[in-house]
Amino acid sequence: MLKKIFFNLIILLNIICNFSNLCLAESQNDNSLIKLNTDSIETLNPIKLSIEANEPSYDLPILSGPISLKKAIDEALNNNLNLKISKATNLESAYLIRSAIAQFGPSASFNTWYSNSSISQMLFYPSSLAVTPETMQPIARGQSLALIMVGSQPIFTGGRLMGNYKAAKAKKIETLAQLNADKIDITLKVIENYWLTAYNQAKLTVDLEYARLREMSCINLKNRYLDGKNPKADYLREEAELAKAKRSINNDYQAYNISLLTLKEIIGLNLGSPITISDSLEYTENNETLNSYLLKAKIFRPELSGAQAYIKETDANKMVRKSSYLPQLSLYGGSSNITGSSPDGNERGHWGGFLGVMGGITVFDSGYRKNQLKISSIEITKAQTNYKVIELKIAKEVSKAWIELETAKNNVKLIHDEIISAKEDARLFHERYLIGKSIALEDFDAKVKLYQAKLSLYQAIYEYLVSLARLKAASGKI
Repeated sequence: MLKKIFFNLIILLNIICNFSNLCLAESQNDNSLIKLNTDSIETLNPIKLSIEANEPSYDLPILSGPISLKKAIDEALNNNLNLKISKATNLESAYLIRSAIAQFGPSASFNTWYSNSSISQMLFYPSSLAVTPETMQPIARGQSLALIMVGSQPIFTGGRLMGNYKAAKAKKIETLAQLNADKIDITLKVIENYWLTAYNQAKLTVDLEYARLREMSCINLKNRYLDGKNPKADYLREEAELAKAKRSINNDYQAYNISLLTLKEIIGLNLGSPITISDSLEYTENNETLNSYLLKAKIFRPELSGAQAYIKETDANKMVRKSSYLPQLSLYGGSSNITGSSPDGNERGHWGGFLGVMGGITVFDSGYRKNQLKISSIEITKAQTNYKVIELKIAKEVSKAWIELETAKNNVKLIHDEIISAKEDARLFHERYLIGKSIALEDFDAKVKLYQAKLSLYQAIYEYLVSLARLKAASGKI
């Protein structure tokens, strides 16, 4: 019996020492944060991912060890696969501009033509839909083989080529705006999932400490039950609470591993990369005003520059359609060698050439050009309205993010007050317990409430940091 009582006293002393050390650490920490032992978290992690050769994501970059939030963002901007597609689209638009510029310059082609004709004649395409018609090709009587080289240089197009060039430039700005929007979106996703992983890590640490506390309490109650000092029901209830705490740890590991997996996917890493996070949840108050964020959004949100570029693109497309009312004039030159019977009776093939100017204008098209212009006017009106829609949407996003941030900020402050109260309760009950004026269960419950308050603080800081990131993303300057 004395042996059991002595063992019981050792367990109680261990609990007291653990929480005395915890209270001392808390008194030295202004942020009221539990020191996280991330090494033990990774050691105890029941799931270790590995991607072997030829499996999905095997050929993606591999990182290992702890990474900071800044490094995670930098890696994502370099490796994210969706962002690479957006970069390729932006590069593609640069070549569209070069293609539009090339249409201002000369072009040349080499053609061969074999024919068997009863008379010498000229071949042309009266049903051609091209604004600038093709040159006519000579056909010699009888069997003939023509070797033809033709070159052309646009002289006047009524704004058709310039309109295509302006539209291509506008498209380049649109794709650049989309690329910048994608960068903001990827950065925000990295921040959200990084802080989610940090929160899951903090929650896991707190729940591990809580489970250890429950385990010591369970051992204590079991001994007291065996000594006849507590009913069996008390011990069984504590054992059930311990099992619940262990289930929470299991669920915490699932949430931690999934958030870390999502972070790897956003960064564009091999999913087997053994990375951890190095930045912890810390609260730094934001003092900027809503007005400053709205003004930033007006300047930096890429969607607005993209919408402005789209207005210019629709205006350029209208310029192209207008050009169909004006004549199209081009300089042509050609050289050919044609075998067969020529109009002058000379059947020997010989080289000849020409240089001329060809012009044309559409006289009647049953209202096609008129309706195309009306479509252009409607497209311009839609693009201008779309700009206003985007402006309103951005103002709403910034305002909504501001409301969420202010709410999160207030929650952090309120939970700080809750922690101060829980600390004081834990201190008082512990002192009362030491002088015999409070039972061990009351001392234990006070410390449990302190743990729960700290868990609430982690959640509040996580929500605050995510809200701040979303506000910065809404302003276009993350």
